[in-house]
Amino acid sequence: MISGLLEAEQELRQMAEQAVQDLRGALRLAAYTFAGEAFEEAIRADQVAVEHWSADEWIAFFQQAAPVGQGWNDAKVLAKRLTEMTAERDALLATVADAKSRLALLEERRQASPPVSESQPTTPAAMERGVKAEKGEQARGRAPLRMAKFRWPDVPARAPARYARQIGKGWKRKGMALALIASGISLRIEAQRLLAWREGCKEKSSSIRHAFERLEKAGLLEGECVRVHQAQTKFLWLTRLGQKVSEICRFDLRETDYQRLLRLHGGQIQKKHATEAATFAYQARRRGFLVEVMPDVDGPAEPDVAVARDGEEPVYVEVETGNDREPKWRHQVELQGFVAMCSVTATQQERIVAEIKELGLPGRATNLQALMQDKEGTGKLWVEEWE
Repeated sequence: MISGLLEAEQELRQMAEQAVQDLRGALRLAAYTFAGEAFEEAIRADQVAVEHWSADEWIAFFQQAAPVGQGWNDAKVLAKRLTEMTAERDALLATVADAKSRLALLEERRQASPPVSESQPTTPAAMERGVKAEKGEQARGRAPLRMAKFRWPDVPARAPARYARQIGKGWKRKGMALALIASGISLRIEAQRLLAWREGCKEKSSSIRHAFERLEKAGLLEGECVRVHQAQTKFLWLTRLGQKVSEICRFDLRETDYQRLLRLHGGQIQKKHATEAATFAYQARRRGFLVEVMPDVDGPAEPDVAVARDGEEPVYVEVETGNDREPKWRHQVELQGFVAMCSVTATQQERIVAEIKELGLPGRATNLQALMQDKEGTGKLWVEEWE
């Protein structure tokens, strides 16, 4: 109760201070309009004093200056001043936008390479946590990954005032749901599981599901239902409004797995493949792996997903269901010394593994069917490994 009273008092004080600022702005506008030259002269004489004029001092100014007839009522003068003020405003907005862009870039670089001891390991996964490799050292030509564990942000106590009515009641849970999608998680089932764990309730709880559904209804999220091996699932992402609210709340905005796969791997033409790769990424995270989709690597290989245990080197995985992919498998061996693949079904895995073994290449394999049947997500990621 005391906390609520303090918050109410603080809010009232902020409203009062804003009202005072608004009134002072109105007085300045009136001074420029009806006694512009006199007001400019007063500012030049003592700008600080003018900013803190009392009500009596404002009255005295208008009584003395307004009858002089030197107000800025002339249309040409007003038009010139308006043009100057508009140019100044546009310049300031451009400066602010440029500063925000630079700050965002610096923050992204800071998060990707925080300063740490150079005595730590120099694997690509460790490099992602800011460890610098020795000059010229490149493990099999791999680039550092952008892997990161999810960290819960500080969700504001209230929804942003401008959008509070549209968002509706229950902001605390909705805010956490929004933060999950803003962080780059795309599968609703994964976001629901994390939110349920955070809230200490069952992942299939209707209240957890409703948090995401109501954010969709409010226009902050949008999604698409897809089918992956006989299971219906849904991918979510932020709308423009969802991005605005997330920025106001200072959530860390990241492209979702699904969006990144669509953007870098064939777009809508490869939608089925994108859903399969994003599902594999989710299944790997369930088993404690750090994950990145469409990782950057040197050379001809184009892996769909990189997975790594904390502190270990990543494994680059191809999500594949087709035949005759010899160049792809050889490129993987050049990249990391073995093949790593995930099919959709066990039958597909058996067929593709036979093809790889016939080429005499070592590797490991898994399939979504087996991973999805493991409801607890505690089993092994790889179904089969061979030399």
